[in-house]
Amino acid sequence: MASQLQFRRGTELEHDSFTGAEAEITVNTTNKSAHVHDGVTAGGIELARADLNNVDDATFLAKAVAAGVEAGGGGAITATVTGITNANPAVVTTSTAHDFAENAQVTFVDVTGMTEVNGVSFYIDVLTATTFALYTDVTLSTTYNAIANNSYSSGGTATASAPIGAPSTAAYVTVGNNATLPNERALNAGNGITITDGGAGGGISVAAKLSSTVPSNLGSAAAGVSTNIARADHVHAMPSASDVGAVPTARTVSAGSGLSGGGALSSDITLALDADIGDLGNVTITSAANGDILIYNSATSAWENSSALARLTIENAGSVVGTELAITKLNFTGTAISDGSVVVSAEAGNNSQVNVSIPRIYTEEQIQDIVGAMVSGNTESGVTVTYDDANGKLNFGNDSFELSLTGDVQGTASIDHTGNVSMTTTISADSVALGTDTTGNYVSTLTAGTGLSLTNAAAGAEGAQYTVSLNLDGNSSLSEFVADTVGSMVTSNTESGISVTYQDTDNTLDFDVADFTITLTGDVTGTGTVTNLGNVSFATQVANDTIALGTKTTGNYVATLTAGSGIAITNGAAGLEGSAYTIALDLGGASGLDEYISDTIGTMVTSNTESGISVTYQDADNTLDFDVADFTITLGGDLSGNVTITNLASATLTAQIAADAVELGTNTTGNYVKSISNGSYITGAGASEGAEITLAVDATSANTASKVVARDASGNFSAGTITANLTGTATLVNCTANNTANESVYIAFVDGATGSQGIETDTNLVYNPSTNTLTVDNFAGTATLVNCTANNTANETTYITFVDGATGSQGLETDTGLTYNPSTGSLTATEFNGTATSAEYADLAERYLADDNYQAGTVIAVGGEAEVTAAHAGIAHSVLGVVSENPAYLMNNTLENGLAIALKGRVKVLVLGEVNKGDRLAPSTSAGYAITNNDRNAWSFAIALENSSTGVVEAVIL
Repeated sequence: MASQLQFRRGTELEHDSFTGAEAEITVNTTNKSAHVHDGVTAGGIELARADLNNVDDATFLAKAVAAGVEAGGGGAITATVTGITNANPAVVTTSTAHDFAENAQVTFVDVTGMTEVNGVSFYIDVLTATTFALYTDVTLSTTYNAIANNSYSSGGTATASAPIGAPSTAAYVTVGNNATLPNERALNAGNGITITDGGAGGGISVAAKLSSTVPSNLGSAAAGVSTNIARADHVHAMPSASDVGAVPTARTVSAGSGLSGGGALSSDITLALDADIGDLGNVTITSAANGDILIYNSATSAWENSSALARLTIENAGSVVGTELAITKLNFTGTAISDGSVVVSAEAGNNSQVNVSIPRIYTEEQIQDIVGAMVSGNTESGVTVTYDDANGKLNFGNDSFELSLTGDVQGTASIDHTGNVSMTTTISADSVALGTDTTGNYVSTLTAGTGLSLTNAAAGAEGAQYTVSLNLDGNSSLSEFVADTVGSMVTSNTESGISVTYQDTDNTLDFDVADFTITLTGDVTGTGTVTNLGNVSFATQVANDTIALGTKTTGNYVATLTAGSGIAITNGAAGLEGSAYTIALDLGGASGLDEYISDTIGTMVTSNTESGISVTYQDADNTLDFDVADFTITLGGDLSGNVTITNLASATLTAQIAADAVELGTNTTGNYVKSISNGSYITGAGASEGAEITLAVDATSANTASKVVARDASGNFSAGTITANLTGTATLVNCTANNTANESVYIAFVDGATGSQGIETDTNLVYNPSTNTLTVDNFAGTATLVNCTANNTANETTYITFVDGATGSQGLETDTGLTYNPSTGSLTATEFNGTATSAEYADLAERYLADDNYQAGTVIAVGGEAEVTAAHAGIAHSVLGVVSENPAYLMNNTLENGLAIALKGRVKVLVLGEVNKGDRLAPSTSAGYAITNNDRNAWSFAIALENSSTGVVEAVIL
């Protein structure tokens, strides 16, 4: 099994106060670094991380200076990152100029978001001063693809490892004046010299600013151009004395022959020709060589050819033209080379002299003559090239020739190289054979078919011109031909119930459908004439005595009407057709029902038997008068007194007990004191009627036998052996059983497990012996049984309890969003998560806002003042469903005032008329009601599941 080695760890603050054992290693969890301990130093010695993130800048700079490397003299360059794109290649943006060199190797730390780049080294392509692209190889051929990376969020530092240079106090030669180094020496271009900085990683080019004309025309040369270029990212350090192991000497740049200027390297140096164009005079040029230029020699005060001073050979890949190479001064000395780039170097063995070597220079005329010689005396075929030396031009010419076409296509054209050539071509007669020399289909012969005619050409003749026409049988036009053809189809034909006539004058067909009559006979009679297939109205009449109630009608009807007990029927003979019946109560001659009822009740209390009460019926106002007889209550025996009760009103009876009428124990119940005797430790006694007895405790504070112990004035008493409940430590307590008393008793407890403790109670911890009920605010422990009672009918919201764990001691909890109502059997929760395998009801419904509170079964459509309304035939296309009575599943249940609309499933539907099982239901003209409509194009929404004529049918919503 693998083992794991872990070191002791702590925060940086904890390390500050911790002294580890010698050679012990601990981990700093704050800086994510390691500390090595020596057994003495608090915190030990913190080791630098590879990314140096736990080394502050001041410490790092101090170490760099001590090592001879100062800021500005090399080392790492850092830049703050502000953005990295999810692109290929990824492009980095810094907050300020990054000063990174092309192809530099850069490492990222502390980037949030795009953390994939942290700790990874890349090579960069510098785009701008604040942006660069990332590559994975030094040749910048493989881009870093960051498209799939996390998006950059913030922060980050990019560090480039720049070459370690000399200290900032060393002497430097810079291109242009950088002005940032203490001993900086600037290399500036003087008159006649151009200095080009190739940038970071590039070279330095120094070139003479020469004229493009021959030496005799130098007088027209323009003034030279001085260029000062300063780049903070490209400096050339002069080696220090310690670098080369030499004794420090004063370094100077001296002006050579024909030059002026120079000086010590303690300041900027400029070299210039010791002459200008104005010093040029008549001189004799001796030993001139091709490519030599004139340089003024101050030693001889004369212009001399360059062979006397320095040979300058210019080889330029392009043209040397214009006045941009005009010479005024040349700020250099040294030995010329025949070719190659411009070189600036110290003279071998003499560090005080700087040599400048430039390539060879050709004049424009020399280049023209060289090229002209290449096309003189050469071999030329079909082209002539002539060199115009006066104008410096090459003239090209070509021999003229003629191009001829023969065969099936003929033509000629002369080509003289003066412009585009146009040739007129002719196809030879009979040179193209159709089908042989051509591709694709072609018409060989044309023959007239049925209904067509060909005129004005002989079939098969070459170049024949055909006229193809319809054979119209003499008609003037195609429309006339078609009209006559159709007209003949309805002429002399057979027609039944319709007449079709062709009008040749205007080429129209007249259709006339015969009128016909529909006659109704039988139980219903009537006639109607259908004219031109238009609408028809019937005046119908039902024949007398043709409809037999119960035979040709459905539903119940009244056949006969017979008067029962208490009912009178008048104005009709039972069984006659069309009889008009009057049904009334038989009031026995009373003027009204109330009088009949009053007289009936009055008879009940007339000539009746009455005891202790008199009841009289007042026929005039139909009221009953009740009078209860007065009576007297009289007490006798041991009690005396009487009272009269008038009209059952309240009365007071004053009762008096006769003297010596109550014998204690005989005429009374319960215990009574017959006599008082003084027992142990009690003084005083008596037994006479009305005696006043004083009882006292026979007590003393002295230790006296047969006396009750009493405290003296100081609260003390004297005693021998005491058996009692004492304040202190009781080793035994006398207890008695209490199993049935219906009272609340308090359980005693003490503060400690041992020693002297006071007995205490808690009013919240109560026990009732009669019910065996222990009441407490909170039980801590495990209850194995809980006494439950049934609650099936209470109309209240109860809460379901649950626990946090499946086993062990758990506290009971509830959720206000999970409730149960026993009276309705409703379990309410915010969300049910599970699989419903069955439902009591049969429809899927959703709540919608309706413009009225429609009853269950109402057909609903989208529309009205709210979301939905009662459906009718006018909006049958918008039927949504039916008002649900008991949805199996109700969606959008929290919609306030929403009406449950069944969208699918089995529901009751309000209908008009008779419905048969299998009929399709569609909205009727009565809002909210459906009718049977089995038309395939009807807006049906449900299918009846039963036969019904009751106005309600069970159906399934489609």
